[in-house]
Amino acid sequence: MQYSATMNTAVPQVLGWDAIQTGWDQFRSDAKRRWDRIGEQQMNAIGGRRAILAARVKEAYGLTNEETEKQLVAWQSGLRKR
Repeated sequence: MQYSATMNTAVPQVLGWDAIQTGWDQFRSDAKRRWDRIGEQQMNAIGGRRAILAARVKEAYGLTNEETEKQLVAWQSGLRKR
């Protein structure tokens, strides 16, 4: 199968963290499913702040900084605008 150079092929964009923080009420449930060891109250308190989410993930799962970063990047990459 060949594609025309003029064919519009949309490449999904990674959602920026500003959008995640702004829309935290929408993304919080995705984060809770991903990191179910973090309590609902903690998820609410995170408020979309990346550094706080990273600290909670690291603490809850006993991860290194590098492992935590990989998980956050993978999760963020899977999100789409709503």
